[in-house]
Amino acid sequence: ILRRAMSPPPPGRPGRVRRECSGPGGDRQGRKRSALRVDAPISFPETHPDVLEDALFEETRDGDIVIVRPKMRQLNAPVAPQLRAHMESLVRDGSHFLILHLGDVDFVDSTALGAIVAIRKALDTRGHLMLCGARDTVRAMLEVTRMDRVLRTFDDESAAKEAMLRAVG
Repeated sequence: ILRRAMSPPPPGRPGRVRRECSGPGGDRQGRKRSALRVDAPISFPETHPDVLEDALFEETRDGDIVIVRPKMRQLNAPVAPQLRAHMESLVRDGSHFLILHLGDVDFVDSTALGAIVAIRKALDTRGHLMLCGARDTVRAMLEVTRMDRVLRTFDDESAAKEAMLRAVG
């Protein structure tokens, strides 16, 4: 019988994770089955701790082009849903030419990358999404995941704007 036990740690002792055997049987190789026991609840922050909730993104407009600049050092799981929601609200409001300026971002994880790809898919053939200002660490992540082949990336904002104007025609 597999059992997951969740209980607070005893007073004065920090939470720890341990495996515990349960039930008299075992698997076919004779090993005991075990379950992960967590002595303290695990929680994740709603937003990145370095960020104020009301200042997650800076948005500027140049004609029909909207430039969105995340105001945090990391685009990761806690902020990816907010990035996606912000960008999708722009698309719903009729902005179809988006530039994501990553100049302040040092790290992008797979969750944020998924949010960026979802935004690109939301635009479909109605618009364009381009990235600019990505630092070396972010560029490396895009290359390793081969997203640099899917998402057009430029060194600076002016190059991205020029490419956007050519794409719009």
